[in-house]
Amino acid sequence: MNDIIVRDAGPSDHEAMAEVFRSCHPALLVSAASIAHAAEAFADAGLAEFVAETEGRVVGVVSGWRNVWSTEEGAVAVDIAVRPEFQRRGAGTLLMARIERHLAGLGARVTSANAEDPAGIAFAAAHGFGTGRIARISRCDLADLPPVLAVPEDVRIVRLSEVDDLRALHASDNLAAMDIPTDRPFVPFAFEQWKVKQLGDPRLDHDLSLVAMVGDTFSAMAYLQRVGDRVHSAFTGTHPGFRGRGHATVLKSHALHAARDTGATEAFTANDAKNAPMLKVNTRLGYVPFLERTALRREGVAGS
Repeated sequence: MNDIIVRDAGPSDHEAMAEVFRSCHPALLVSAASIAHAAEAFADAGLAEFVAETEGRVVGVVSGWRNVWSTEEGAVAVDIAVRPEFQRRGAGTLLMARIERHLAGLGARVTSANAEDPAGIAFAAAHGFGTGRIARISRCDLADLPPVLAVPEDVRIVRLSEVDDLRALHASDNLAAMDIPTDRPFVPFAFEQWKVKQLGDPRLDHDLSLVAMVGDTFSAMAYLQRVGDRVHSAFTGTHPGFRGRGHATVLKSHALHAARDTGATEAFTANDAKNAPMLKVNTRLGYVPFLERTALRREGVAGS
């Protein structure tokens, strides 16, 4: 077995890191630019990234940071990936040992992660993680889109790139996000954080991302990320005062058609596997099940 070393990741590694993530997560949209953005945007969350390398080739990646979406004391998150052909050679164990030291320095008490296959779940279990909620990742072949849905008479569709009052959109976005199924309280971003961490993500396509307006109120939003000819639903939500009217479904339909018309070929979306209403909406829009993502959680001090 060739020697594997673990070292700090740097800007020159970003493309190789993206390739590793893509090799492990077929529905993930990631690029060198998005990794560079995350390194800067989540620096205030203590983000650290390391790579596993053999013979000059990056074969594994790990990152760890304070979980900015959690209210729990000592909440941290970790993301680890090793190219399939290099798994079971010790790279993952070395990466995990290195990130554990960083997480301990952040005061880790609760660690979150995700896995998309039995091998990932088994690796996590060996490091003390238990399984939680399951998300369904669905795929839509944009060549086979159902007809675009009609826009209600009282609704005006606006591109994200055309929104003037971002603070009002942020307020509606936060209200809509409270409907996301979760086992623990969700912490929305403050306005400036939202602008940097979410709107500033280079994957977010501000022309394909759409919002619905009823008068001066943002009733729904459907954000699409794009990398190459693939798109992913970053968030689809509805203002509580407008639920049940189908605004988000209409938006998502129009966003998918716009993506297809600009050359995108496939779309992905993620939903809690028990969220029957949203799964029904996605089926209506042409999505079919693609894979499952299992939430992982470990309580206790990192590395203990």
